[in-house]
Amino acid sequence: MSSFVAIGDVAEINPRVSRGLAQESERTVSFVPMAGVSEDGRLSEVLEKPLREVLRGYTYFERGDVLLAKITPCMENGKAAHVADLPHSVGFGSTEFHVLRPGPKVDGRYLFYMIWNPKFRFAAKNKMSGAAGQQRVPTDFLKTYKFPLPPLDEQRRIAATLDRAEAIRRKRQESIRLTEEFLRSTFLEMFGDPVTNPKGWEVVDLGSISQIQGGLQVTTKRSGNPLEIPYLRVANVYRDRLDLREIKTMAVTHAELERVKLAKGDILVVEGHGNPEEIGRSSVWNASINPCIHQNHLIRARVYSSVADPIFISAYINSPGGRQQLFSFGKTTSGLNTINISNVKNTKVLLPPLPLQENYRRIVESVKVFQTKANRSLGLNDNLFNSLTHRAFRGEL
Repeated sequence: MSSFVAIGDVAEINPRVSRGLAQESERTVSFVPMAGVSEDGRLSEVLEKPLREVLRGYTYFERGDVLLAKITPCMENGKAAHVADLPHSVGFGSTEFHVLRPGPKVDGRYLFYMIWNPKFRFAAKNKMSGAAGQQRVPTDFLKTYKFPLPPLDEQRRIAATLDRAEAIRRKRQESIRLTEEFLRSTFLEMFGDPVTNPKGWEVVDLGSISQIQGGLQVTTKRSGNPLEIPYLRVANVYRDRLDLREIKTMAVTHAELERVKLAKGDILVVEGHGNPEEIGRSSVWNASINPCIHQNHLIRARVYSSVADPIFISAYINSPGGRQQLFSFGKTTSGLNTINISNVKNTKVLLPPLPLQENYRRIVESVKVFQTKANRSLGLNDNLFNSLTHRAFRGEL
């Protein structure tokens, strides 16, 4: 049976540097910037610095502590880590970290999983304070937040169970990453460097081998239109990947539907984005929703099938050769980075022989079948992990 305790009763919150340590100014310590803590609960970057450079103005912690990003949106996104494998016993990092130092009654790994689970993050988000965009989790919230604390042996058993579940999930993620890397290397092997074009493929304007079409503006003035049709927006289109988990609808006329209705093989290019690196990203429509249209922040390119394959053309747009061009076309207005239809038409693309493009498409289609299965398995792993953490911190695991 687990008793519920406050974090502050079993862990020290934001411990201070000891006087003895402060005197070791030339000592080498580990340094972890905010970017060094990943959203999947790991240290992704650890630097080395002399103590004198970081003693003032940074957050102190030690090997075995738990780091939690205190600022939005880092906290909500899961930036936290148990620094059990810190290269040096002492570390410093971003001032936007809270530090939890486990006491003798709580296992560090168990404490990490407790603050990394969605229930805790939801509660912490609701207690944030400060100006919009700069809200932080208060120290007092951490001190008083209560969670189930079984005996140490049981804590370690629960943490080990969650470690195994998380390891399986990470293997699935890694397998998906490797397939993406395989496609990039296959593209380079088949077509050469997309920037330098060492194989001397023909170079053409995208507009010369496709029909380019803008989308419809989302506005309240559409409410009286007769048709309610699903539409794609920027949040649905990534680099050679579609995310169709949330699809919105738009009221349109019959004429508008005919003009912008998507067909299988249409390339969708992102026209506007807050991040300039993301303008021009593209993916190929799979016709899984019919009918479907697109809003004006996406530009459609419908390539002529007699000369080009959309899978290849989209891969080129997303390669360094395409990205470099679309980035250079970008204009910034009111914080939004944009390109226009003319920019897309004028984008130079390589045009290898169609049979070679089609060979690449077949490879991509085979890999996508594997990725679909891997993503489905990853979704099941995510559900399992979330279920385990939910049960663990209700005292039911």
